Amino acid sequence: MPGSHLCVASRTPWLNRLTLPQALELMRRHFRPLGLEVSFETPDSLLVRVLDPLTADPLLTVTGIRCNTKLTHKEIDRLIQALETDLEVIHPNNPFTRRTE
Repeated sequence: MPGSHLCVASRTPWLNRLTLPQALELMRRHFRPLGLEVSFETPDSLLVRVLDPLTADPLLTVTGIRCNTKLTHKEIDRLIQALETDLEVIHPNNPFTRRTE
């Protein structure tokens, strides 16, 4: 059943965390068809670029994102929401950056 592992994870905090590569893969999947590049600026901060799927030009670059080596689903959701909000503000008419809810 989808989401059934979350019940176990909520009782076991260490299961609720994803490694950074796992978290980044979730984010890449979320932003498809947009591209997502992530690199470390320092050992505890990231640089994230969201790329146009047709040209690979950066639509958004965010630096200084504080990051641990393991992230909770809530932390990943907050980061995704912040990136989506920034994309909507900067590129309001781009069909790739508008939320469809």
